[in-house]
Amino acid sequence: PETNASGLPFKGTLTVHGVTKTVQGTVDVKKSGKGYKITASFATKISDYAIDVPSYAGVTVADEVKVSVETEML
Repeated sequence: PETNASGLPFKGTLTVHGVTKTVQGTVDVKKSGKGYKITASFATKISDYAIDVPSYAGVTVADEVKVSVETEML
């Protein structure tokens, strides 16, 4: 895009531990010098990928986690 774009919906697949699931979230695209900075984020559940929810000393991680991926295109 010629200008910045924010909150664009996306749908894709994520494979973790040999398990593939469909994920959907949003992506932001921002002009950065001669290229673009791209940030995508989505929520997923650890248990969907046959991973036991981590727990240590009585503290348990939430099953649903937010994933954020950032990259730049030059």
